[in-house]
Amino acid sequence: MDPRDINFPLRTGHDRVNNNTSGPVDWNNTLTLLALAMVFTEKATIDAGTYVTASGRRWVTPKDMQMALMHNALPRTNFYNQDNLYEKVELWRNRLMSNEVEDDDEFEETDSDEEDNEEEINEEWSRADTAADESVQRLITGMNSAQQEWETWVPTDHIGRIVHNAIERCLQQE
Repeated sequence: MDPRDINFPLRTGHDRVNNNTSGPVDWNNTLTLLALAMVFTEKATIDAGTYVTASGRRWVTPKDMQMALMHNALPRTNFYNQDNLYEKVELWRNRLMSNEVEDDDEFEETDSDEEDNEEEINEEWSRADTAADESVQRLITGMNSAQQEWETWVPTDHIGRIVHNAIERCLQQE
């Protein structure tokens, strides 16, 4: 769906200081924020997969994703200061604006595939502790400490508060 197809006012609460709540929505900014959220989610998904592999498991669980989201949201990870963030956001902006429909046939499951997956998904969750690769070890250490840090972290910037609140809502849906 193209964001320009939405025909109602969308207010985020941004710029309440100046009370500038009238006027059209800046869809360019909305698209950029959506693309940034996609980059963040993509990074968390990759990190969760790396963590699962290091733990010797095969399946990413909701707990793995929660740990990865919390880990990437914490200021110590410097997610928002990475060198190629602008390029990644631009790539996602282009994907979101593209009218091309991607072929999802390879991801469609048959009933027999679903039955096989249900059996395999029941593996017991285990924590990753060590890895030979230094960058993977830093990720493991960061993800293992993320929940404890999360409980005391109070974001000081607007984006940090938005991300914190969104992740908190996910945690409450368990």
